[in-house]
Amino acid sequence: MTAGSDRERLTGLLSALKAAEIPALALDALAAGADCEIEGPVGLARMKSLFARRERNSRNAGQPSIGFAEGVRALEAYDGPHCVIAYINDQPRGGYFFQLFLTPDVSGVITCFGVKPVPRKEAPAESE
Repeated sequence: MTAGSDRERLTGLLSALKAAEIPALALDALAAGADCEIEGPVGLARMKSLFARRERNSRNAGQPSIGFAEGVRALEAYDGPHCVIAYINDQPRGGYFFQLFLTPDVSGVITCFGVKPVPRKEAPAESE
């Protein structure tokens, strides 16, 4: 798929989710020109394990996120051998990196969540 067709496909899929908070933020990112891509099919068992671990690590590191724990639960509940992954990167505008998991035929969203970079700790001020 091309970037334009990915943007159109993701906009349509997210619009169908009835203005929930996370899809609305992702739609705003798309409208503002955020990079996006539908990457392709992956094994669901691997994604469940990988993103459960990433969610724990993110939470432990204090990384800001929206819907991450809920997204992992939705991924765990999905019954199928494969999914298609996609992303929307709104971080250059100070927004979230949205990770999307789509049905294998790319007709629906299994889950969507967003993460921001881990906050940097400020170095202590030097004494004079």
